[in-house]
Amino acid sequence: MALRFPKANTWFQNLTNTDLLVYGQAVHDGLLAAIADFPTPPVLPAALQITINNYAAALSLASGPGAGKINTAAMNAAKLILKDQLRQDCLYVNMIIVGLISGGTSYEDAEVLILSSGYQLSKEPVPAGPMPAVELVTYGSYNKGQFYILAIKIVNSKGYVVRVFDITTSAEPFEVSFPSTRMTLMNLISGHEYTFQIAAIGANPTRNFGTQITNVFVI
Repeated sequence: MALRFPKANTWFQNLTNTDLLVYGQAVHDGLLAAIADFPTPPVLPAALQITINNYAAALSLASGPGAGKINTAAMNAAKLILKDQLRQDCLYVNMIIVGLISGGTSYEDAEVLILSSGYQLSKEPVPAGPMPAVELVTYGSYNKGQFYILAIKIVNSKGYVVRVFDITTSAEPFEVSFPSTRMTLMNLISGHEYTFQIAAIGANPTRNFGTQITNVFVI
């Protein structure tokens, strides 16, 4: 799987009112200091500072005693403007980073540049750990050449896989995947003894085949 480009993220949209003010000022100071690397953001540092100052003033009025609906509405309006300008400059920073990496800048250096702009790095998605062992409700060979398995659904699983061992012939095991907890293995050899191992399929490629059905005869 290809590596993802490092990116500045827009998590600031979820900050509290006061924290947004602090974050906005950090982005302004970062972009101003790194103007050689990010020379033409859509909202230049000087304009961004005006927006930050307006938001700070509106926030102060809305936070004081007897703020009232008018001051609160003014603060919310100023906050929307600040968030919009931070988003614009964030997209610009990411566009510059893509160009730099395409030109040979390392991922590590690109991450340093993003942080120098005052923005935070987006985190790489990390797959969850291996799925837990599958718990079975029932199983058995009820039709000729078939074996049925019913399992308890595992949250976040993408499906289930059964590893089949033909004990009678000692053939190489094979695997069959199923989208749901109801699994019917077909085309088995009647009268043969089988062992089955079951695992849930998740984002993590590691399979937990801790659940086994051993030494069963298929009718």
